Amino acid sequence: MKHLKSIILTTLTLLSCGSNHKPRPSFVENLLSEHITQRSKGKIKLIDFQKTDGKDNTIAFDGHVLDSSYEFMYAATIEYLEDGYPQSPSPRERDFILEEKLGFLHKTKVSKGETSDISGSIILEKTEKTWLPRKDIFERIVNIQGGEY
Repeated sequence: MKHLKSIILTTLTLLSCGSNHKPRPSFVENLLSEHITQRSKGKIKLIDFQKTDGKDNTIAFDGHVLDSSYEFMYAATIEYLEDGYPQSPSPRERDFILEEKLGFLHKTKVSKGETSDISGSIILEKTEKTWLPRKDIFERIVNIQGGEY
């Protein structure tokens, strides 16, 4: 009986963390836009944004939520506001830094006004009041990925 109660509590907890508590696309769009502007020092701008999918990654055990996160998948368009070389650590990552000179991580030149279609996902963690993006030690949002599609 105690095991059944535990299963019911876990199920109810998971259901309560479901679709009613997902991050809004406008919230994530603003978050990504601010991140791009900050990382690029105003040299790259988000001009279009769409949610493509999402995945609730809530983990609960014995009626308690151990971790509540959400993977928000998107497709977007960015515009380069200056000529330069975008820094891309790998084809699956985008750092949103535009360098003036050719370098090891930035080999393709873009022109002012040029646009690029990107896609990727952002992992968001649920706090008591809002959603926060996971960040790495370099203050980059974790799991923002994707080059052109």
